[in-house]
Amino acid sequence: MPDLDGFALLETFARLIPDDSYLPILVLTADATLPTRRRALSLGAKDFLTKPFDAIEAVLRIFNLLETRILTLELSRHGLATPKSERPRID
Repeated sequence: MPDLDGFALLETFARLIPDDSYLPILVLTADATLPTRRRALSLGAKDFLTKPFDAIEAVLRIFNLLETRILTLELSRHGLATPKSERPRID
């Protein structure tokens, strides 16, 4: 993204989205380095694909993310979701 850094966008989402929400973010980038993948995932990305990517794989990953979002909403609706603050964290 020429005018907006993807990491800055992820940091903004982290500030604006409640901790108990599941935002299905898929990062698409040409930078396949391990530090970039780790940083994106640690900032809240739920999945990561590098360019060029297979369109079918991207669609399948998006479906999986959306399914997880639906299941997370169901758990929350029944009071069974674990708050983000109580989930294990890897630093």
